Amino acid sequence: MEGSSDMDEIDFEFLGNDKRAVQTNLFVAGGGGREMVHQLPFDSSDGFHHYAVAWSAEAVEWRVDGEVIRREERRDGEPWPEKPMYLYASLWDASDVDEGRWTGTYHGRDAPYVCSYRDVRVPAVALSAGEEEEWQDDTNAGDEADAAATTCED
Repeated sequence: MEGSSDMDEIDFEFLGNDKRAVQTNLFVAGGGGREMVHQLPFDSSDGFHHYAVAWSAEAVEWRVDGEVIRREERRDGEPWPEKPMYLYASLWDASDVDEGRWTGTYHGRDAPYVCSYRDVRVPAVALSAGEEEEWQDDTNAGDEADAAATTCED
């Protein structure tokens, strides 16, 4: 059920305290603990980039601009995401988590915050992990820097 505490979830999280990093995570039945922070070769707020998740019964892959930055393979006996999922995009103040060490402390300035999303696609038949994905932005053919999905600024 959407919003329930026992939902499955596969995340990309931009923490705010480091715009050159993204956190990935996998929750199953409301339980996480599989967080990983990945350094990006760019400032994620400077322009559009393509972020994708490929999820199958065997593996989950997180991709940035077509490159796999993380792959989790299903292990016997470990819980695995199997419930229907929803696509969410949100901004939230998590500065109370771990006394602000996780995301940095929110000071309530620089508002309004703007996130722009472009070319958001949730295919009816998802790519399985391991399959190559074709990514082409027909509106900006040849401009790979803009062939992307999201950018956030503060």
